[in-house]
Amino acid sequence: MPPDTIATGDEVVATITPAAPVEQEDSKAEDDAAAHRVFYGTGAILFGMVAGIYWHYKIRSHVAELTAVYYNTRHRDGYIPIERMMTKHKAILNFTCMEMKDTELSDNVCCSLEGLVRQVKVVARAIGTELARKNVLEGYNTGDH
Repeated sequence: MPPDTIATGDEVVATITPAAPVEQEDSKAEDDAAAHRVFYGTGAILFGMVAGIYWHYKIRSHVAELTAVYYNTRHRDGYIPIERMMTKHKAILNFTCMEMKDTELSDNVCCSLEGLVRQVKVVARAIGTELARKNVLEGYNTGDH
C-alpha cells in the first residue's frame, strides 16, 4: 500500500494527496508572520480544539458532521485538511469524545465514538499530527481508546 494511503485493516479509508499551493492574500501572510513572531521561541504550546461529532456517524452521509461543516463523508475524509493545518502550524489537535465507548450508546442513533476516534487517529498517524484528548463527559472506563 502506498505511504499516502490511509487504511483501517483491509479497508482503504482515504488517499492523501499533496495539498495544492494556495496563493495567500498579503494580509493573511502578514497574520501568519505576526503569529510566528509572537509565539516562536516562547515555548508556548498551541492546541486546536476539534469537537467529535459522532452522532449519525454510521450513516453514509455523516449528516451531523456535514451540519457542523465537517466535510467528512463515506468517500471523503474531512479530518485530513484539519489535521494538515494543525501539523503545518505545529499545533496539537485536542480532540473530544474519547471518553466513551460505542457500547454505552443506544444502537438506534447510529453513533460511533470509537469509529470516529479511530478515523482521527489513523489520519494523525499518517500525517504526523500530535493528538491530545479532551473528555467532555464524566467517564469511568478503565480501558483506553
